Amino acid sequence: MITQQKKGNIVITICYIGLLCSSLLSRVKFNYFSSSSLSIHYLLLPLFSTILILSDLNTLKEFCIIHKKVLVAIGLLYIWIWICTFFSNFPTTALTYTLKYSTYFFIFIAFLRLNFTQQKNIKYYCLTLLVLIQFIAILGWVEIVFPKMWMFRLLKYPSFHPQIGSIMQNPNQFGVLMAIGASLTLILYQKKIISTIYLYISEVLLVISIAISTSRNAWLVFILGLVLLMQTKIINRIKFILLSLLLIFCILLYPAANYKLGLVNNNIFPSFELLNQNFTNNNFLEAKIANPQTTINLVNQNTSHPSSIETEISNPKTTALSRLALWKAAIIEMTKQPITGIGLGVFAEHIGREVFGVKGFHAHNIFLNIGTELGIPGLLIFIGFLLKIASDLKPSNFVTVLILLFLASQMLDFFIEDYAFTTIELYFLSLAVISETKVEPTLK
Repeated sequence: MITQQKKGNIVITICYIGLLCSSLLSRVKFNYFSSSSLSIHYLLLPLFSTILILSDLNTLKEFCIIHKKVLVAIGLLYIWIWICTFFSNFPTTALTYTLKYSTYFFIFIAFLRLNFTQQKNIKYYCLTLLVLIQFIAILGWVEIVFPKMWMFRLLKYPSFHPQIGSIMQNPNQFGVLMAIGASLTLILYQKKIISTIYLYISEVLLVISIAISTSRNAWLVFILGLVLLMQTKIINRIKFILLSLLLIFCILLYPAANYKLGLVNNNIFPSFELLNQNFTNNNFLEAKIANPQTTINLVNQNTSHPSSIETEISNPKTTALSRLALWKAAIIEMTKQPITGIGLGVFAEHIGREVFGVKGFHAHNIFLNIGTELGIPGLLIFIGFLLKIASDLKPSNFVTVLILLFLASQMLDFFIEDYAFTTIELYFLSLAVISETKVEPTLK
């Protein structure tokens, strides 16, 4: 006979998995009025989050007392976001994104409550996240062969093929998540949660996925993760060298990744020349090298068919120039409105459009983006929140490595628009908050 406690645990598990899966449904819409539609994740994410928050009312008071500083910090941040929305020169855009991103506050508190009330199950939650990341990686392999499959048309837009993004919204997010997943695999192995065979299969799967994402950001995050894991003695130098060589080999093997490195005529692996030709002849590499003097147009907002989008694979010089232009624009806007900023989402919708002619380009730096949209006070609240978390973390704590990787990946990008990436990030942030008490023991 199932006890009341077991029933509660089943409900919590279902809501946790449902929350994670819902974060992948940002492109799935349903009609709620005849003339408009709403993405289904805007309903599912708050629903599952609310259930998790209210799952154990007996501990709610204790939870609020123990985590009052963190709750006050995120409360202040949320209030400040609404203040910035009120003073924005683009109030409609700011209001829209404030409502959209309010979901993240629900998710973070839900994860914080989950880890507070279910501390003995944290290792299983981490393993579930790894399985989800591996599932996304497998779908990335499927995308290589079947880029026009119905699943990708349903769950993602646009297609960046042959830059692989799986069912995530962009190859950069996909690649970075795979890199973080590779570090998580090594951590769980060191904690004796997964077997040696599982370790090998997972690392090969994820490293190849990192390569085919063609994300230079992901490659750097992967190497940084190995360095941090070596510093914390989770891996040794031999594993560091072997995994680094595996990534390099996979990058040089995949034609699109060669282009991202600027190796247009790669002769390092001459035996794969025929393979490269097959990619090109079969329109597998439906892309062209971007001119460093021109803007990269990766998204045609008026295109409704993902397969019809022509993508350009940027070389390192193009990418550097593009980011410098965005950073310059962000700094200029921050000096114009240093107190209340321009409002959430305004940079991607309006400022980025002024720079590149199309919307969707954020500031490509998490601190610049927050400082521009929420002003210096908003940036200080955010930094204060991170410092509060950092004060409770030990350098040897595995969560420290993962949080650093999430932050490092957004020094050259900003992934708030990808709900799957940000949801996973928020889970580990919630782990960081409680890490000074129970996280490390539960993973041993």
